[in-house]
Amino acid sequence: MSKNKCICCDEISQNYVRLHKTRRQTHALCIDCAIGYIKPRLDIIKHKLCTKNKFTIDDTIMCPGTYHGNVKNQCKHKINIRNIFVDNSTELYIDLFRIIYVLDNPTVRICPNKDCGNVVEALDNCVECTNCNFKWCKWCYCIPYHDDMNCIEYEYKTSSSDNDKHILELYKQDKLKFCPKCNSSTTKDQDKDGNDLGCNKISCIYCDINWCWLCGKGNIDYDHFNSTGIGSCANKLWLGTKDV
Repeated sequence: MSKNKCICCDEISQNYVRLHKTRRQTHALCIDCAIGYIKPRLDIIKHKLCTKNKFTIDDTIMCPGTYHGNVKNQCKHKINIRNIFVDNSTELYIDLFRIIYVLDNPTVRICPNKDCGNVVEALDNCVECTNCNFKWCKWCYCIPYHDDMNCIEYEYKTSSSDNDKHILELYKQDKLKFCPKCNSSTTKDQDKDGNDLGCNKISCIYCDINWCWLCGKGNIDYDHFNSTGIGSCANKLWLGTKDV
């Protein structure tokens, strides 16, 4: 394939989507082929952004190109969607911009109404779309919002599984808490006698924030538990655990 051609073999013009550069050539697609290849993958990401899976989304796509048209030399490059160059006058650019903006901003959500897709600032637990007036939960994406109940209580009410009942019991016993950034449910490891293990500085496996098990404050370090600390958690790094 000539380095002056797109992957789809059209001549590279001003109206194309650049995926990435190799040492020898630029891998690009014409607009029509880019929409056909990239948009379905963006739709999958957008769907996950409207569920509880926001912090486990893969924001890369595989390059569909080959080196010089040789199938055995298929390009294996993974492209971060933030690095795709798209002309800002296209619908694909708008779709890509919205998704990247929501991925990079934890307080922003995409409206789950399939006929809308508006980007909304989620300041309250109950989010209302300014475009279509859809209302949903900021954390579990329940539609409509579950008034007077938290997410765990709502899931228990609408499900009859033993797992949900167990989770609710942990929540009532204060053995299950929520990350202050991404609201993922969190429990501590326990020994065979039911004693908590590990300290009260929690690192979220989904969004990487460090937070306090005792007071729920986010963006902390070990200074939060120092004896000179001014908060209520001073000298309580191991409070409530077997290691005290």
